[in-house]
Amino acid sequence: LEQYWTQSALTDLGAAIESYRLTKHVLPRSLDDLDSQSSTWLTRRDAMNRVIDGWERPLVYAVTGDQYSLTSLGLDGEQGG
Repeated sequence: LEQYWTQSALTDLGAAIESYRLTKHVLPRSLDDLDSQSSTWLTRRDAMNRVIDGWERPLVYAVTGDQYSLTSLGLDGEQGG
């Protein structure tokens, strides 16, 4: 179930990020820049209002130039693990 929530969040957020890029011609600086009311992604958030994965860890979003990465730290909570 955790993997399902995580994959769904990554897929839906990826689509929302690309939609943002097409509309504004720039990547969002953070996931908070996305307009959740205009997208269909189902996301869960923690007490700090961060988008979380199925293991209740914040998703990791980073922008470098015109590229982005969106990842989950997964079950072990470690980068690359």
